[in-house]
Amino acid sequence: MITREERDTGASDVSLRSVIEHLQRADALVRAGRSDDAGAFLDIARRLVADSWSFRSDVAAKVLEVEP
Repeated sequence: MITREERDTGASDVSLRSVIEHLQRADALVRAGRSDDAGAFLDIARRLVADSWSFRSDVAAKVLEVEP
């Protein structure tokens, strides 16, 4: 297991899980043809990343770029 300090994102386990869950919900809505509804989950995921993850992280940059 990688510690928070060793992660490029600097994210906690809780933050990582939350972002993953929001992205998965958004993905499920997009696949169901509900892109407009997916936007709310993407906004939350992006906000979590912007508030607490390192911007030097490739993963953070990719999450911030996601569009429904």
